[in-house]
Amino acid sequence: MGGNVDEVQGELVTGNYFELLGIAAARGRNIGPDDDIRPGGHPVVVISDGLWHRNFGASEDVVGDQLVINGHTFTIIGIAPEWFRGSCPAMQADFWAPLAIFEQVRPRGNELTNRGWGWLDATGRLAEDVSIEAAQSEIAVLSAQLAAEYPMNDGTGFEIIRATHLPERMGGTISTISGFFMIVVGLLLLATCANVANMIMVRATLRNRETAVRQALGAGRWRLVRQWLTESFVVAGLGGIVGVALSLWIADGLAAQFPAELGISPELGLDVRVLLFAGAASLMTGGLFGLVPAVRAARTDLRTALTGGSGNRSRRSALRAAFVITQVVVSAVILVGAGLLLRSLSEARRFDPGFETENLVIAEIDLRRNGYSMDQAMAFFQDLLDRLEAAPEVASVTVAGSVPLGGGRDMRPLVSGTRCDSRRQLIDEQ
Repeated sequence: MGGNVDEVQGELVTGNYFELLGIAAARGRNIGPDDDIRPGGHPVVVISDGLWHRNFGASEDVVGDQLVINGHTFTIIGIAPEWFRGSCPAMQADFWAPLAIFEQVRPRGNELTNRGWGWLDATGRLAEDVSIEAAQSEIAVLSAQLAAEYPMNDGTGFEIIRATHLPERMGGTISTISGFFMIVVGLLLLATCANVANMIMVRATLRNRETAVRQALGAGRWRLVRQWLTESFVVAGLGGIVGVALSLWIADGLAAQFPAELGISPELGLDVRVLLFAGAASLMTGGLFGLVPAVRAARTDLRTALTGGSGNRSRRSALRAAFVITQVVVSAVILVGAGLLLRSLSEARRFDPGFETENLVIAEIDLRRNGYSMDQAMAFFQDLLDRLEAAPEVASVTVAGSVPLGGGRDMRPLVSGTRCDSRRQLIDEQ
């Protein structure tokens, strides 16, 4: 890799992973059952198309090269298809390694046989005649059997959920945020459509004489309705095309706004489903908010329009007023919601964590990934502390396994003693 060091994401998978998903390697071969038998026996990886281009320059003979992950050397046996992003497409995987070489890929100090860890996710494919409910019933029986065999599993179980672009633990939060913005977009669309409908109503009123002349020449009401609906659909269609063009322009920028520490790289590109939705939304809005003005225009009284009378001007004015009121009310709701959101963000920025944050710098170092033993790591941190404390720019420095309000945590069971001194000693040891 030419000495380049990058932080990448990977997945530990079983030997039948790619076979289960029906994924064929673009180059080389995939991980198979023989690679996932003996712990540490087959240090091989399949890399993503993105990693192949970024770090290997799309070299044709990359299969067979070496890749160093967390201080251990692995042999590249294949390249995944360009479109394949892993089990959770929103969290781009850069490589896939056999679960049997867990200790080499993820040196976190927790063994794979630790039943209390609970970090593995299973992916399966249901048979055609099996429902999720039936499969969940069978899983419940297996969970009860495991709880009886291993008491520490009591109170825990397995739940079958449909595959999504995000891990199950993040799906609820992302769905809530997406739902909120969908409501905002819907309200904005409603206000815009009300404005366009009002403009069509005004235009129809100004063209009363033209409509009357067309009626006098034999144009029926349905023909007039079609004319106005066609104009409405043209406006809605142009709006949809502009919206799709803007989405193509800002998609990459929106994806880049996701914090890197979340490990999320969502695909915001357009596909057939998005284009169909945009087309359906354009047709629906064009028909819904263009129908009423079209019908009103088609009901124009011939004699009144040709003589310049007012006709049903009061009713039309009331309808236009209703559109204006709708637009104002919806706009007010959007503004109030935006104000509350800005206030919440302002309050979050003024949040007092209970300690001084001015001139505070946090750096994360994981020496285990570089092959350091516990003694070597302790010596490294002690030397680092001594050097930083001697620096005149540093007021104080410390080392911690997890920081306040940070994302990391370390959960371990504590066995309480019979005396206060025993409990304190156990806690200190942990």
